[in-house]
Amino acid sequence: MAQKFLILLVLLSAAASAEDVVEVKPGEDAVLRCEAGDVSIRAVEWTRDDLKSEEYVLLYRNGKPDTTFQHQSFRGRVQLVDADLKNGDVSLILKNVNINDAGTYECQVAAGSKRTKRANIDDPPIRSIRLEVKEWHRKGKAQEDHCPPVITRADVCRTLKRINTRKAPGPDGIPGRALKVCADQLADVFADIFNLSLLQSVVPTCFKETIIVPVPKKTKILCLNDDRPVALTSTIMKCFERLVKSFITSSIPDSLDPLQFAYRPNRSTEDAIALTLHTALSHLDQRDTYVRMLFH
Repeated sequence: MAQKFLILLVLLSAAASAEDVVEVKPGEDAVLRCEAGDVSIRAVEWTRDDLKSEEYVLLYRNGKPDTTFQHQSFRGRVQLVDADLKNGDVSLILKNVNINDAGTYECQVAAGSKRTKRANIDDPPIRSIRLEVKEWHRKGKAQEDHCPPVITRADVCRTLKRINTRKAPGPDGIPGRALKVCADQLADVFADIFNLSLLQSVVPTCFKETIIVPVPKKTKILCLNDDRPVALTSTIMKCFERLVKSFITSSIPDSLDPLQFAYRPNRSTEDAIALTLHTALSHLDQRDTYVRMLFH
């Protein structure tokens, strides 16, 4: 047993100072290789340098993963290459990598048969790996035609300064007045977030959250139907939507069907209804005619 612990200590001293680099692209699976050697492994813990002290990427002990303090972003996305830990293989698989997964990952191993009640392993890491998530590089005209739009700092700053400060904030609680006043300071940050979202075709979860607030229809509320549900969304998300809408409307060709009303400037649902009624009534002016209208 003493010899096995000596092997583990040698691995610790040799690997702790070496940091490997693994490069992947968004959407791919990353394999972080780590070997513990010929020792009796009772627990394996993978951490990342920016997590809280009690949080971890993966903790595997007693023959199964322990998700008690596992960081939420890694739940359901990580597993060991070999759950049986044969030949000391404690490599980690990280599925569906995104840009937020970049960072330095460390592997810690607890050897021996003695069990511990602690959530984390105190032994020093035996491997340090820096995960780099590289963005896709588009090549060729066919791919360039599908490049996402690029939102500039000026676009974001202008949109933030147009926020209606009388509107209620969304679930994040950030008032529109704060975003408007600090538009010059926040424009760069939000421009990076918006462009990354468009590049990865992923909307941040916090942008999609909504609060439903009941607004009274009448002065005296007698039942639930006397309230009108109003959805409050993030003010930042509304700004993002306005920026994307401007790209959509500017990309609509002139040859588009004249009956297309959505995403077209100076057109609305009222225009569509007015045109429909005009067409139907004009047709009914003729003798022995009828109109059949389908709604879905």
